[in-house]
Amino acid sequence: MNAQSKSDFELVKLYEKFKTEEKTGDFYSIEDSLWNDFILLFEKTITSEDFDKIDNLKKKKEEFEQFSIIETENKQFTMYCISKYYNNNWSYVVQSKNESNRKIILKSIDKFEYYKDIYELNANTILIIQKFNEMSFSCYQAFVFQIQSNRIIQKKAFNQNDNLIVCSGTNIDESRIIKDPITGLPKLEDKMGYYKAEPIVFNPKNKMISFEFHNPRNGKKELRKAKYKKEKFNIESFDVRTFID
Repeated sequence: MNAQSKSDFELVKLYEKFKTEEKTGDFYSIEDSLWNDFILLFEKTITSEDFDKIDNLKKKKEEFEQFSIIETENKQFTMYCISKYYNNNWSYVVQSKNESNRKIILKSIDKFEYYKDIYELNANTILIIQKFNEMSFSCYQAFVFQIQSNRIIQKKAFNQNDNLIVCSGTNIDESRIIKDPITGLPKLEDKMGYYKAEPIVFNPKNKMISFEFHNPRNGKKELRKAKYKKEKFNIESFDVRTFID
């Protein structure tokens, strides 16, 4: 067995041990220990020459709540996201100067949110889009990071704000008082509305960021968009939670 296939084999083996303990074990400490071993090997693998040899682990992607690997167009940056449970996500951005020089430059460990997309804005600047779900809402956020030597700096790229946030209602209580057709008395009609989350979208060809949202003030669907100019996006966030009493 060569070194490339060994990493993949060990990752799958550790993950299967974790899943077995999750189903049958009584002690979270054992699960945590197995998961930590898995994560340590995963981090080691994605920064090694074996990074593109995890085909057997990829075959298990349906067992993870989140599992994604996305490369930027010129393959200088790779985004990884895996989940332990529904709201426990591990996200990474790896910079690759060559196959033997790969390092993690960003990571989000055991977080509610997870990295969704990655794009290069220029040779040393990246756009990260992440997502999280919160009760009846789904939120997307966008961040711009600049890589300078051995540092990575978050830029105020959205009208002097650190991030762009778009939160929309996905499970909305639309109950209302109606007239009972039999008694003629008022009664509560229970109703839930289910809506698709509105994502932040980026077009790398024209460097345009955009999102749609339903304006609670007028009930209309609106579009906001902006082009990346002078290292900024001239665009405002939208958070429907600010309209909730």
